[in-house]
Amino acid sequence: MALVIRKIQTKDWKAIKEIYNEWRTANTYAVPTDVFSDKLAKQKVKDLNKGVNLIAEVDKKVVGLIESKQGYLPKTKHTLNIGQLNVLKAYRKQGAAKALVKQICKIAKQKKIKIAFLYVASTNKPAISLYKELGFIKTGYIKNQLKFKNKYVNNNIMSKTL
Repeated sequence: MALVIRKIQTKDWKAIKEIYNEWRTANTYAVPTDVFSDKLAKQKVKDLNKGVNLIAEVDKKVVGLIESKQGYLPKTKHTLNIGQLNVLKAYRKQGAAKALVKQICKIAKQKKIKIAFLYVASTNKPAISLYKELGFIKTGYIKNQLKFKNKYVNNNIMSKTL
């Protein structure tokens, strides 16, 4: 298995569409439930090209992505918000998610960013375990922020000093 982490490119829109359309059916992620169209996928990739956003490839197939944004206010420029992380189900537990988080943190550190943070549903145990393994700690939560199948769920806040 040849795992490659690289910046998102315009040509990746079909793969991004596949990831989002698989992702929208999950019960542990706060993502749109609408089918991701070709038009939306192309716009998403265009938007992602503006920031530090990466994809994971296994044997030249795009299998995962990570999205992030640096704080834009003077008081938040030292922070990185990891907004989305997902790997296609068939490729999970093979190191792609870990590699994506490590690489985004490495790039952030090179850009003099001091803190990386993210939100993760309290029911998403695999993601929480991964983030803990990578040095993130729970720093708070938003009670009942998410709703999955008529059940309210806390949204954990996790952060890491880079």
